[in-house]
Amino acid sequence: MIRYVLTALLLAAPAVAQSPDGVPEPLRGAWFGADCAAPQSMLFVTARAAVALPVEGDARMLRFVDIRDQAPWTIGTGRGADAPRLALRAEGPGLVTTTPSAKVRDDRLPGDGALVDNWQRCPAQPAALAALHGEGLAFLGALERLEAACTGPAEPCIAALVAVGDVSGD
Repeated sequence: MIRYVLTALLLAAPAVAQSPDGVPEPLRGAWFGADCAAPQSMLFVTARAAVALPVEGDARMLRFVDIRDQAPWTIGTGRGADAPRLALRAEGPGLVTTTPSAKVRDDRLPGDGALVDNWQRCPAQPAALAALHGEGLAFLGALERLEAACTGPAEPCIAALVAVGDVSGD
C-alpha cells in the first residue's frame, strides 16, 4: 500500500522551475499566527510547498510548480487553471505572506487591498497543532527529501526506498 501512495505522490510531484533550491531556507518551517500561547493558525513552509493549518476549518496545501524571486518577495505558484500563488517575505524575525489575486502582476505585489498575514516562530509548537498535524507534516518533509534525492526516474528510486523501508511488505 505505501508503495502505491509514494509512487502516486512522486509521479505527480511538480518540477520546480527557476529556483532549484525552492523556497529559501530562512522562510521554511513552522510559522504561527497571533499568539504563541494560543495560535489560531499554522503555516508550514517547505522547499516546494506551503500548508495552511487553521485550528478550526479546512487546511489548504499549495504545491509549487514554479518558485521565483521578485524582490522582496519569493513567489510560489501552484498548478491549475487559476495558478494560485503565495508570496512570502521575511520581515524582521517574522514572515509576511499574501495570496495575490490572479490579476495582480508579480512586480506589483502585494497589490491594492491585498490581505497580508503576519507569522511568527514560536519557541515550541503548540501541543494542539503538533498533535493534530505533526505526522502529516513529517510525511511532507520526508516526501520532499525523497524528491530532492531522486534526480533520475522516480519509479526505480521509489522502488529502492520502499524495498528498504517497507518492513511489513504491504
